[in-house]
Amino acid sequence: MVSMKLTLFLICTFSISTFSQKLENLKAVSTGDSIVITYDLIADLPGDKYEAKIYSSYDNFASPLRYISGDIGNSLTPGIGKRIVWEAKKELGNYQGDLSFEIRAEIRAIFEFKNSVSSAKRGKSLSVAWRGGIKNEDVKVVLLKEGIEQSLLSTSANSGGFNWSVPAGHKTGGGYQIRLENGKEIITSNIFSIKHKVPTAVKILPVVVIGVAVLFSSKPKGEENKNTDLATPPDLGLN
Repeated sequence: MVSMKLTLFLICTFSISTFSQKLENLKAVSTGDSIVITYDLIADLPGDKYEAKIYSSYDNFASPLRYISGDIGNSLTPGIGKRIVWEAKKELGNYQGDLSFEIRAEIRAIFEFKNSVSSAKRGKSLSVAWRGGIKNEDVKVVLLKEGIEQSLLSTSANSGGFNWSVPAGHKTGGGYQIRLENGKEIITSNIFSIKHKVPTAVKILPVVVIGVAVLFSSKPKGEENKNTDLATPPDLGLN
């Protein structure tokens, strides 16, 4: 049987976005040749998952324990009463001494948009932000119209954001969407429209003003310099 003194830790690595979480009700007991660890994983954001690994002091926390089962590994969801079983005898043999454990959990945040887009303007920048996804997988940013792929806007590291400079001559109208592809995960934005940089009404306003100015300043040909003063009446010697 393994002789042990248990001290449990939780180290969380925030891979995509900061979130509030905590480990509660940590317990560890020896059951024959195995050790059972139970805990509660509490998180504020629903849908997030975790990759959790457990380490031990017997090798100075160098490598994760191998002979484990239960609530550990990939796609771990928050919840109450999480349980890990470690076959200590099988992994350590006749090891004698104290043991402490360390659980390292890395967030696998749900892949989703952080902002919505109502419209974009030609010649301007459109900002797209998201959270989650696989940090080591590139994200493809694709432009759709009426659900049909129009162009690939970017393929780059999962940085959580992308700014698209809408071309000045891009076709205007509605039915546009942004699609993000990260490994096998695909999400699509809400529908938005692409508009002119300057509204059409503003563009034609100066033309109307110029036309009015010409209308009021124009005169018949040949009379531009005609004297409009009244003639002086003749002196009839009445004064």
